[in-house]
Amino acid sequence: MMHTMKLNTRPFERMKEGKKMVEYRLNDEKRKRLKLGDTIIFQKLSNLDEKLLMEITDLNLFNNFYDAFLEFVNVENSDIGESIEKAVNSMYEYYEKNDEKKYGCLAISLKTLN
Repeated sequence: MMHTMKLNTRPFERMKEGKKMVEYRLNDEKRKRLKLGDTIIFQKLSNLDEKLLMEITDLNLFNNFYDAFLEFVNVENSDIGESIEKAVNSMYEYYEKNDEKKYGCLAISLKTLN
């Protein structure tokens, strides 16, 4: 199945460069439809015509973004900032804390197809 998601410029470019291979989202109703082997077209928010085609290689469900980042992010080798806490707080720019509690967090592992 094919899915479409939008990304801000920085994460889009990092994914394009092969530096970002895990995408974090709420495990809401839309994400519950994701399956291993499905494809996702990521569109760059600043230019929706720029797209990346990715395949889902793994799906990991967590209670919250903190646990997901703790599992997948090496702070020294990423651009999330000084700490996992700051990365988690940045997710609250997109998602409500109540929604995080309601749905949990999904770490979507990806590989590039284009």
